Amino acid sequence: MKRLRLVPPVLLLAFLAACGQTPESTQKARGVLSGGNFFLVMTIVLVVVAGAAVVGALAFDRMVRSRRKLAAAPVVVPEEETDEVVAGITVGRAGVPRWLYAAYVIIPLFAIGYVFNSVSLAPKTTPKPQKSAAPAGPLTKATVVAQGIKFDVKELDLKASSPVTITVDNKDTGVPHTFTIWKSQADATAGTASAKIEDTGPFQDTKTINVSTPAAGTTWYFNCTIHPTSMFGTIKIENAAAGGGGAAPSGPTTSPKVVAKNIKYDVKSLTLKANSTINVALDNQDTGVPHTFTVWKSKADADNNTTANQVADTGPFTGTKNFSFKTGPPGTWYFNCTIHPTSMFGTITVQ
Repeated sequence: MKRLRLVPPVLLLAFLAACGQTPESTQKARGVLSGGNFFLVMTIVLVVVAGAAVVGALAFDRMVRSRRKLAAAPVVVPEEETDEVVAGITVGRAGVPRWLYAAYVIIPLFAIGYVFNSVSLAPKTTPKPQKSAAPAGPLTKATVVAQGIKFDVKELDLKASSPVTITVDNKDTGVPHTFTIWKSQADATAGTASAKIEDTGPFQDTKTINVSTPAAGTTWYFNCTIHPTSMFGTIKIENAAAGGGGAAPSGPTTSPKVVAKNIKYDVKSLTLKANSTINVALDNQDTGVPHTFTVWKSKADADNNTTANQVADTGPFTGTKNFSFKTGPPGTWYFNCTIHPTSMFGTITVQ
């Protein structure tokens, strides 16, 4: 009998423990159920189990008491039944402990409290902030955000031969950064002061700088001199018609751009203006892997390494490189990387 009276307190403690769960443990227990379906099912299950446990305890307690009383009482003539009925159970004169009636109400309340606890403390999911897209170019006004020891852009396309304003927003509270523009990545790595175009110096919050861009076809490099390994990028100087870069010019042009990446050029053909000086902006994005950009009068000259018919050659380079050569009358030439000639090559149409 004493064990039976321990059942409701044990259930009560179990529900109290459930109400004290952390949102993380509650989340793990949900399984395939989530949201409103989970809370509805848990409410029904807990109320039914709590009610069944209390009613079962009362019934069993009443049955045991009745049997003991019948076994101990003398045989008498049955009298008219005047027993009290509670929740469908005959209580009679044996009496039921009052705390069992309290448990009958309190335990379902704690079951409902468990549900509200789960709703109020469940972790809220918020959408992840979208990464800022690189602004389309060419621009005369640009914004760069520094956050998490990174710049939000790796490339800026600026309008050629124009005054340009760049605003840098440092969101790393208490961490200073710089925004430094160099003529090339090699100059930044070497710290060549004479090749430094503009420098904010260490700053926090926001900083604005003004630069004058050169003619189209030039490629610059920018970084934070305090965190150069994680905060860097390239600046491409373009005419308005050039767009965002990366595609071969429709031509004929005098300022083509060629990107080397994954042991390939991003273009297979170039259309250049005849009898002109050509300024080529090269960007080797294969870190630590040198390439060349070599122009030949024909593919046969390239295959045979006929240096007498070699029009121009950068020599091995990494990072960015700008070089010039002159075209002659209209015709067809060939270009390749002499280090990786089987995967890096293309044709040049001179018009």
